[in-house]
Amino acid sequence: MKNKWLAIILVLELCGLCSFSARAQVQKQGFRASEVKGVEVLINKTTSIEVDLQTGEVTQVVEVSAANLTVDTSSSSLNADFADTFYQNIPVQRNVSSLFYLSPGAVSGLGTGSANPSISGSSGLENLYVADGVSINDPAFGGLGVWSREYGALGSGINLSFVKEVQVKSGGFEAQYGHASGGIVQIVTKSGGTETHGQIGAYFHPRAWQTTPLNADDFNPLNKLGRHLSDSTYEADFELGGYVPGLKNHLFYFGTFNPSFAQDYEAPVVGSGLFNILKGEADRRTNSYDYAGKLTFKLNDKHMVESSVFGDPNWTNHVPWRTLNTGNTTSFSKWDYGTRNWATRYNGTLSSTWLVDAGFTWAWNHFKETAQDIYQVFDTTQSAGLCPSPNDCQTGSFNAQGLGFNEPYDSNSKGIFGDTSKTFHFLGSQHTITWGYNWQNQSYDDITVNTGPRFPIPATNADGNSYGLPTSFPVAGQLTDASFQLELASDVVPTGSPDCTLCPFMNVPG
Repeated sequence: MKNKWLAIILVLELCGLCSFSARAQVQKQGFRASEVKGVEVLINKTTSIEVDLQTGEVTQVVEVSAANLTVDTSSSSLNADFADTFYQNIPVQRNVSSLFYLSPGAVSGLGTGSANPSISGSSGLENLYVADGVSINDPAFGGLGVWSREYGALGSGINLSFVKEVQVKSGGFEAQYGHASGGIVQIVTKSGGTETHGQIGAYFHPRAWQTTPLNADDFNPLNKLGRHLSDSTYEADFELGGYVPGLKNHLFYFGTFNPSFAQDYEAPVVGSGLFNILKGEADRRTNSYDYAGKLTFKLNDKHMVESSVFGDPNWTNHVPWRTLNTGNTTSFSKWDYGTRNWATRYNGTLSSTWLVDAGFTWAWNHFKETAQDIYQVFDTTQSAGLCPSPNDCQTGSFNAQGLGFNEPYDSNSKGIFGDTSKTFHFLGSQHTITWGYNWQNQSYDDITVNTGPRFPIPATNADGNSYGLPTSFPVAGQLTDASFQLELASDVVPTGSPDCTLCPFMNVPG
């Protein structure tokens, strides 16, 4: 007699921003019970399990160690999902942005930095990054975490040790997503559970394990930039998660601290004053103290509230960050930047076909650069490549003094969201309707200044004549700042006109 069996397909589809490993047990009268372990339930994704029930005693249990992968036909979006069980077993860098490149269609954004990939052909600043419902984009430029007009992408916005799963949407977004013409990157964070668990780790990238790469200055250009020598990174990782005693099945916690210490070794331009001052090497240091924590209150199997906070404060030393071609230390600066994010959300299951989700988010990000308050002077008078004698050659354009342009900013973004979804059957098919609302209030306090004392705008030119240009409002007497540039008089005064009698003159090699 042949064994009889029954095939049952289970469909798991829970809250939109939940990610976990599940265990499913199926029983039916007259068949052996079957259990499926290690089922990955991913965010915004339907997980299907096909279970075969064989005839037998009801006391017998058949265990299945894995489930078949199925195509989610209920979603129109193009998704790539990467859980921690996957990325912890492959060689990726110690930052969350390295996971983005695992998605098909994600490539380098070139000028947008490695933290901001180009997804489906858009620029790296057109993506939306969401962690636990919080947008961790820079609100002005759109980059991940902190973005500076002078230095590009800085920081990571979130600690990799806090990341449970990353989903990259590269096309076919659902209606609730916006603020992006590139990709949607959703990040789900880790939570505590009914068992206490922890981890201590260390990661290092010593300077001695690399060689000096080729630089543009190795090809002897006229205008030199300096040379990158090497870099090093040392990082520690501390994680702890579990439950609060006395509330084992209701209150859970998870926390992580991830300090890292990075050094970037640069060589100033040979022959510059800075090269002699620093003895041929500038040591740029960045100390990052990433942290994250989450509390989860599970009222029962149908109602849950969780609150998470995470940030990446960074500080640097006082070194030449802007230029390596200068004659002194007046262009040195130090940075203070980072993000702090807070999210509180409620997930409810009102029935087997009715889900509710609501929450509050608050994202803060800032960048501050501190430098000597002295005017910047950029010298372009030695750009002709002339060399009248071996010891008297033009050096090319260089920064004579000062930092110049500086753009500190402080940003606060608050939001409230809520949505509900209802699943029903109509005309023999299953359908889901989702309603939602999202409110955001963004404050971006940005200041653009130049180093050096402020001065009043004069009423006339230096020769006593008026500007000769109409203005919409009187500017004379208003305080302003400026950066200055040294140029050859022949470049400023048109050929055939009188010499510039008001210009300060200096001797230039050649």
